[in-house]
Formats: sequence, structure tokens, C-alpha cells
Amino acid sequence: MCAKLLNTIIESISSKDDKAETAKQMRGIYVTCIEKMTAFIEAYDRIKAFQVYEAKGKGKAKEVETDGDVNMDEAKPDEEDTTTKDRQTYGWREIEQAMPIHAVAYADESLEVFCKEGRYLYKTLLHLFRTLLSRAKDDGSELRAPDGELLGMFFEHNLRALIIFEGVRDPREAKEAIELFSQILLALDPHEFAEIWTTRMDFFVELAAQNMHVFSVIQVLITHQDVSHQLVGILLKYLMDRLGDIGSQNKHRAHLTLRLFKMSFLAINSYIDKNEAVLVPHLQKLIMGSFTHAAKAADPTTYYHILRALFRSIGGGRFEALYKEVLPILQEMLDTLAYLLKHATEESQKDLFTELTLTVPVRLTNLLPHLQYLMAPLVHALKGGHELVSQGLRTLELCIDNLTADFLDPNLGPVLRDLMSGLNKLLKSVPANRNHSHNAIKILGKLGGRNRRFEEVEYQLDYRTSLNELSTSLTIEGKSQKVQLEPLVDTAVRVVREGKIAYIEDAVKVLQSAVLSMLTEVSISLLQNFMADDQDAPHPEGNVVLQKALSGLFRACQHDHVSGVALDFVRSYAKRVFAAELSREDPQPDTGNKYSPAAMRKGFSFLPLTPTVPDSFVYAFENSRPSEYASLAELLTTIIADFQEMASSDLFVKRAEATIKAEEKIDATPKTDDKVEGTPKAGEKGESKTKSDENRDPTTKVVDKVISAFAHRFTHICHEEDWTRKMAGVAGLRGLLIEGEPQRRWIIDLEIDVVRALLYCLRDAPKESPQSSEAVIEMVKHFIRTCQSQQDGRIKQQRLMESLVSELHSPSKLARDSAQDFLALLAEVNNTSISDLVGPTAKAKLLDGPAGPIFNKPLRALPFPIQVGIIDAVTWLVQLRPTVVEFTDEYIRLFHEVLALADVDDQALIGKPGLMKSEQWLKTLRISCIRLLRSSMATPEFQENTNLSGSRTRQVYFST
Repeated sequence: MCAKLLNTIIESISSKDDKAETAKQMRGIYVTCIEKMTAFIEAYDRIKAFQVYEAKGKGKAKEVETDGDVNMDEAKPDEEDTTTKDRQTYGWREIEQAMPIHAVAYADESLEVFCKEGRYLYKTLLHLFRTLLSRAKDDGSELRAPDGELLGMFFEHNLRALIIFEGVRDPREAKEAIELFSQILLALDPHEFAEIWTTRMDFFVELAAQNMHVFSVIQVLITHQDVSHQLVGILLKYLMDRLGDIGSQNKHRAHLTLRLFKMSFLAINSYIDKNEAVLVPHLQKLIMGSFTHAAKAADPTTYYHILRALFRSIGGGRFEALYKEVLPILQEMLDTLAYLLKHATEESQKDLFTELTLTVPVRLTNLLPHLQYLMAPLVHALKGGHELVSQGLRTLELCIDNLTADFLDPNLGPVLRDLMSGLNKLLKSVPANRNHSHNAIKILGKLGGRNRRFEEVEYQLDYRTSLNELSTSLTIEGKSQKVQLEPLVDTAVRVVREGKIAYIEDAVKVLQSAVLSMLTEVSISLLQNFMADDQDAPHPEGNVVLQKALSGLFRACQHDHVSGVALDFVRSYAKRVFAAELSREDPQPDTGNKYSPAAMRKGFSFLPLTPTVPDSFVYAFENSRPSEYASLAELLTTIIADFQEMASSDLFVKRAEATIKAEEKIDATPKTDDKVEGTPKAGEKGESKTKSDENRDPTTKVVDKVISAFAHRFTHICHEEDWTRKMAGVAGLRGLLIEGEPQRRWIIDLEIDVVRALLYCLRDAPKESPQSSEAVIEMVKHFIRTCQSQQDGRIKQQRLMESLVSELHSPSKLARDSAQDFLALLAEVNNTSISDLVGPTAKAKLLDGPAGPIFNKPLRALPFPIQVGIIDAVTWLVQLRPTVVEFTDEYIRLFHEVLALADVDDQALIGKPGLMKSEQWLKTLRISCIRLLRSSMATPEFQENTNLSGSRTRQVYFST
């Protein structure tokens, strides 16, 4: 009531003669409105907290009634302290109700009643503030408008007060209050509006994440033409400053950030004349920064959704300034999208990258040099959902209408068969999509006879042999027939992957039957005489169907409904296979059998079923999601533990002892006709070494060979092109050699091979280093600490040093930095300086005159990445104390080349300016040159050598 009364007498107050008194009263009304709003919010918070506390108390009371009597002697002191604190915090209502006078008005009100009356008060205060502000903004008024501090307080408290509209059934009530609040903000001066939103954007976003009505405020304001460009600029600057944090946000906060981006893009599309220029300075950073941060984010989907919203908003050919900004990064952007599409594992990701490629915001004329990037996405688009098919058909029709056959057909050639197949699949009658079929037949008609040229393209045939198949006999009505198991296995694996509860038990039975079918084909009793009597019989080694079946069972171990059955079967199968490998005997000296121990001594070969276990684990890791690696590694650890336990059992220990005695008798017999040319004679060093190897415990030898087979298969997939496959190999190595209880001799024996594979992963990592690369770095450090900390592991230190030093000049920055960290750790473990440790190897491998990779070619003849790698390697070696690099003629020549690179013009290096990738490499190259100049000037040899042009070096250093 008082607020309504003040609203009616504002004009009378402002018409007083005493202007100073009037200004004082007006400011008092401003402050009073804000104070009332503050008190109102505090009251709401107190009532809300009390209501929650009261609800918890009733819940506890119900629990006590359900549980029965409570022994008071068992009450815990912590619970008593909590009760006392709660009564001190929430006992205000009882105190206020007991006060005879000056009690707060809301002491007896519920939250619903308070909010109902509060909504009326809130709108009345907004009307009052709007009247005050409009009176102060009046041209003839001498009253001063509130300053930025008061307006900021008003902004914060009004946003917080919007919580009272939560849960209101009638949305018009909240909409009316938001529009009234927006009108007040629109009435502010531009500098006041900008100050409020710039300084309080963080507060707004935090509050918008809690209350959906708060977000509606910026939605209303950003659609007004007068403040749209100002608010879009503030919002984009805020979002771009926090672009790297989106990947670590929870789903709710990431969704809010995505909505803010979409809203700003929509405003740009609504008012192109003013808002297009606002996005121009942020566009390149937004696109390339999204790709960079997505590679390191735990959930990169939000970044790609931001790009999709951006491409959809600025497409259509109306944003010339934005298209010009995209041109310098077009090549790199298409390369990145092509890489992501090629290595995507899920269909949703493929659809997303396909849409991004097809909606790149540039004109078709600018895409002509890069048209080949659109071909694979076009093929995938024709197999996608409704929107994706429509986009693919539009793009294909656009190319056919605007490009000549001589230009378009060579680009369509590699995908022509798949493209025609996709178009023909769209030629379906109702209930299929009519528009798609009409557009497809229209495109085929526009192609004319060219749509049959796919017949000229060679067929891609799969070569299959009966050795790589798996079948079983099936009897129906007395007739027996062989049935191929591959379709059944594929279906069962898909059921297990999708986790269909209704069919998963049957799927596991199918997979078990497939594995047992192979055991039937290859009887354990015949393994030692496994010869090619039947060339058409399925072979277990490399059998893809068997690998699919076993990998499906591995994945089934993760499902609660069938985990027990699947795990027991897998463990039993592995035990049976390993038991057969451990039980091999050789009653005769040499039978010609390649699986006999005599043949094993010459060249170790496993029994046919033994490699199926490591091969199946590799297949399972390769075809699993990263989230499934941990469970597969745990299963691998369990299988290896069973193998170790079996090998150390009394049965196999006694068998190993008997085998050693039998082999000693065989070795004692003279051999006259079994000599091979080049074999050392008795008493020579080569024979003694062979004897030492033969006298090893056969059981231990088998165990080591099996572990080595696992490790080498995992290191093999570390050399695959796809980063996901690399990480599958890394996860397998982690489960094999780090998790569980691996033997120290395994780690020492496999250290060099594993470290080299991990270094290759770092060297071949994508440009934007994924977050998973940290796991690779930690694994290498683990191997260095484990193996090099004791004397038994240092026998391979020189080979390890050579591998690490070779990475110092790698074109990959990740590999260079990691190698430097590894060498520093190795020096720390050996308790020596980096210079003493690295010096001899670096001089032999890198700095060996013209023969070394550093000095063998002039820098100007090498690509930018290799130049940067060489300069960074020399810089790091120069920075060591004492320095490893000698100031020879080769180094002086390299130094002068670096000096020239640092001082040369940009156009002389990149020739064709305008490409962002070239500019970035040029910037990186100059930084590397300056770092080498600085490091060289800090050495005593630089001051003593007169051939290094010290004055010119300092001039270039300080002028660059």
C-alpha cells in the first residue's frame, strides 16, 4: 500500500522548489525500494529453509515410528550437536511468534501465502522504480538518476526475487513481471546498461542455472533492437573468456551455456546490420577453439553442438564479413572434421560431424578447391536421419546444378558406387518419405547417363577362406546341415553391446556355443599333432568369428544379469587353453612337429588355441568404448592371475621338473647327423648360451612367452592410425603390466618395446592433444621409475636413452616436451645430472656432424614442423648446464640460419598469406628462434666465439 501511495505522489515530490531536498527524498525512495527488496528475499530464504527443515523433521519422525522404540542411551553426540545447531538456526519462528510486539509479519505465514502476497509487492515495487526512473530521465527534470551502484543492487535483488514465481501455474504472471523488469533496464543509459551486464554477468549466469525465469530476462532484452548489439557483445565476450571451461561443466550448466550461445546467434541473425560486426572478432577463435578444447574435454559434445548452432545460424549467404573470416581457417577446419568423421565410433557422432561438414559457412565457390572433403559426408548423409538426408540431397543437387561434369565427376569417382546405392535406397514408396524419394529421382535424372558410371568402378570384394569361418551341425526333421555361425555371433554381440535384457541370456548361450564349436573342431587331444590334414577345417589362429564370440563374452561380464555365467565360462576357457600349453611334453628328441619343445627351443610356437586369448582381448579393446576399458582391464588381470596360479600349482611344478630331467638326458646323447651350418660347436659361447636358455624352467618360460604375446599384440595396435585404437592398446598394456600383480621380470623384459610404442602414441597424437595423452605420459614415467630405480633394470638403459633422445627433435610438441620430462625423471632416478646422462647419447645420435639429424640438411629445406622440432631440441640441449652442444662449425651455421629466420619478412617464408595454419606455424617458428638466440647468448662460449655476430644477435633479439 505504501509503495502504491508513493507511486502516486512522485510527481508532487519532484515539483518542490527545494531541489536538494527533492533529490535527497528521491534517493531515499530508491534506497528504500532496494532495502525492501533485500528484506523480502531474506524473508523468503528463511521461510524456505524452515519449510525444508520441517519436512526433514517429519521424515525422521516417520522413520522412528516405523523402526519402533529408540534407545536414548545410544544417541550419538554428533546428532545432539546437529540438533542444537538446527534449533539455533531454525528456531526464529517460535521466537517471533512468542513476541508480543514488533514480531515480523511473515512469522505465521506459509511459503505459499508469502509468495502470493510477495508477487503483488514485487510488481508494485517495479512500478514504483520505473516511475522514479522515468521521472529522472525526463528532459525537463533536474533530478539525478540513480548511480551505477544502486542500479547494480537493484539488478541483483530483482533477479533473486524472481524465485517467487517458481511453480506458478499461470505463466502470464511471471511474464508480466519479467517484461516490467526488462522495461526498466531498457530505460537505462547505454553506459549504465553495459556496466550492469558486464560486471554482473557471472551473477546472472549462476542464478539462471538455478531459476529458469532469470534466463527469460536476457531473452526479452536481446530481442530489442536498441540494446541487442550491446548485449550480444557483452555475452559473447563473457562466453569466449570461459570457452575452455565448458568441457568440465556438468550437463545442466553446459546446456545453459549452449542456450546462451544459441540465443546470441539468433540475435545476430535477427539484426544482421548491427550484430554481424560483433561476432567477427570472435569467429575464428570460437571455431578453432571449440575443436581444441573438445579434444581435451571429458564430454566434447557441447562444443560440437555450439558449432552446429553457429553454422545453422550464419548460413544462407547473408553474412559476407563472417564468411571472409572463415576462409583463412577453412582448410584446417575441413581437415579436422574429416579426421573426426573418419575416426568417430558412434553413429550420433558421425551424424554430427557430417552435418558440420555439409553446413560449413562459406560460399560454394570457396569450397571448390576442397570439394573432395564433402564426398564422404554426402554418402553418410544419405544413410542418416530425416534432416541429414534432406541436407545431403540439397548439397548434392546444388553441386550438380552449379558444377560441370568434368569438374564434379572426378570428385564423385571414389564414392560413386556408395552414392548411387544411397540414392537408390531412397527410392521407396509410402510410408517412406515422399520428399526424399522425389528429390532422389530428380537428382538421378539430372545426372542422366552419368548415374550408371558406377558400373565402371571396381567392386570391393572381401576375400574369405574356410579357415576363417566357424560352423556347426544343425539337425531338423532328421536332416543334418552345417550352419555358418558368423551371422548368429554378430547378432549376439550386438545384443550384448546394446544390453537388451530380454535376449541377453540367449545371446550369451549363442556365444558360448560358438566357442565350444571351435573346441570341438580342434580337439585338445589332437593339438600336439595339429597338421593340415583337412585344409578346409576352421583354424583357431586369427579366426575372426571366434574373436568376436570371445570378445562378446568379455563384454557380457560387465552386465549384472549374465556376468556370473559369462565370467565363469571365460575363466574356464582360458584355464583350459593355458593348461594345454603348460602340459606339452616331448617324448622324442625331434619329431618334426613345430609345436614340440625341441621346436620351441629353436623358434617358440604356441599351440593353435593359445593365441586366441590375447587376440580376443585385443579385438575386444579395439571395438569397445573408452568407458569400458577399465572393466576389460580388470577381466584381463583376473585371467592373468588365474594363469599364474595355475603355473605355480604342484601339478605343473612337478611336470616342469620331470621335463627338465628328460631334456638333460636328451641333451647328453651325442648328435652326429643333426648339425646345421653356422651352429656353434660344443664348448663355444653360442652353445653355452643356448644350453642356459634350455635349462630354464619350462613353466616359467611358457608364462613369460604368453605375457610377451599379450604385450606385443597390445603394442601392435598402439601403432594404428586411429587415436582410439592407440588408447585401446594403452589400456590393455596398463591392465597387463601395471594393474594387478605383474612380475618384475615381465616389466623389465618388455620395457623397451612398450616405451617405444607409447612414444609413438605421443608422436602420432592429433594436433590438439587429447586428455587421454596424460595417461600415456604417466605410463612411461611408471616404467622409468619401476625399471631404472634398481640395478637389474639398468642393463637396458642405453637403449632407453636412445629412444628418448630421438624424440627431442620430433615435429610433435607433445612428444618433445614429454621426452624432456622423461629424461629429467631418468636423471633423477639415477641420481645424476641431465647433462651427464644425456650428453654422450645426444652427441652420438643428434649432434654427430653432417651424419646427425640436426645438421644434415639446411633448415630452409625442411617443413615448418621439422624446423621447430630441430630448433627446440638444440635449445634444450644448450640450456643444460654444462651445455651439451659444442660450438662447432655446424652449430655456427645452424645459428646463423636461425638468426636469419628470426629477422626475415613473413612473406618470404609463407609466400601466400591468409592461411591461419601457416601464420600459426610462422609464429611458432619465430618463438623457437628467439628462444634459441636467448639460450645461446646466456652461455660463456657465445661471448668467446667471434663468429656468432653478437651485436646483430642482440639487435634481432630485441627488435623481434
